[in-house]
Amino acid sequence: MRLPLYSLKNQQHQMTRPPESNTGLWFTRFYNQFDKDWSVEDNGKRSWIDAVADFCGDSQLLEATSSRIEKLGKALNAEIADFKTDANFATGLGLSHPVENGFTWHHTLGVPYLPASGVKGLLRGWVEAWMTPQNDGDREPLIQRWFGMAKGSDSVADRAGGLIFFDALPTTRITLVTEIMTPHAGKWYEQGSDIANAGDYADKAPADWHSPVPVPFLAVGRGASFRFMIAPRLTGDAAVDAQARQDCREAMAQLALALEWMGAGAKTATGYGRMSNDNAKRQAELAAAGIETNTTQWVGAKVTRNKSTGELSVVWAQDKQEAQVKVAQVKAPLAQAIFNGLSEALQKKLKDGKKPLTMTATVETIGNLVQVHTLDPEA
Repeated sequence: MRLPLYSLKNQQHQMTRPPESNTGLWFTRFYNQFDKDWSVEDNGKRSWIDAVADFCGDSQLLEATSSRIEKLGKALNAEIADFKTDANFATGLGLSHPVENGFTWHHTLGVPYLPASGVKGLLRGWVEAWMTPQNDGDREPLIQRWFGMAKGSDSVADRAGGLIFFDALPTTRITLVTEIMTPHAGKWYEQGSDIANAGDYADKAPADWHSPVPVPFLAVGRGASFRFMIAPRLTGDAAVDAQARQDCREAMAQLALALEWMGAGAKTATGYGRMSNDNAKRQAELAAAGIETNTTQWVGAKVTRNKSTGELSVVWAQDKQEAQVKVAQVKAPLAQAIFNGLSEALQKKLKDGKKPLTMTATVETIGNLVQVHTLDPEA
């Protein structure tokens, strides 16, 4: 197979994605499944997406970014809320890519995200179509106050809206999954307007004699957490700033409804992109049932791997005397996904099994259930 940029004589060229690499950069720029005539077969598309579908993002970097966003938000009197995906989430499918469906990646973090313009567009679409104002005549003034005046307005100063939108970024590592769409009338969507004769009609018309064409695409798995932030545009005028803060709180409440009922990103008509801010509700339900919940980090945990099953064992002592020892077992497929996210050196040490690795584990405790989400090497 010929490659577009690299010679096969150079055996040092990386043909598989390194675990610590920028996933977005790899997916976008390093496609290597071309045939000799530069065509892309279906198996090449699927194998490339499957190779990327795994844990994505550096947990420490994402947590540091989330912390900085929170500090910035507090300084700006912003409204901040974390939303979890109730279904798979896809963004940027219309971008150009050899696998036919692209993806939107954050340039430096290498993770999928929803740009601020997409957050603003989602909220505006909800306000224009579904939000119920107190009075029928309040909708247009509210839209102008929140999102700004259209270009060409007589008042130049009023063009900027009273709300500032920020990118929605993952707060922790996320899971990428392979999804399949099966369009039955692809040629109708692509070339329906070019039908010139009966032969073209039989080939391109939307009819029941066509077979579905499986098209793989990448998506964010359900359960991923994204942080949204909206800040008021403060001007120094006490009355205007008070209104902006009130609008900011109302906008976040409406955004929560838009994410729950409409969804963000692509394919929302089929349920993709639905998100909910269910932390408070979930905590209240568990508390009412007498179940305690907590998310902590086990610093200095000892990690071992079962050679036959691939399961991971995480043991953590709360004090040096080891008076209280906690144990968490990570089974497949989560164990394999966590293992794949480690560096090659750490994978080799776990496979050797000569001694436990000292790592930091992010653990969620729900009653007596202990679930490990991420493992990071000790600094």
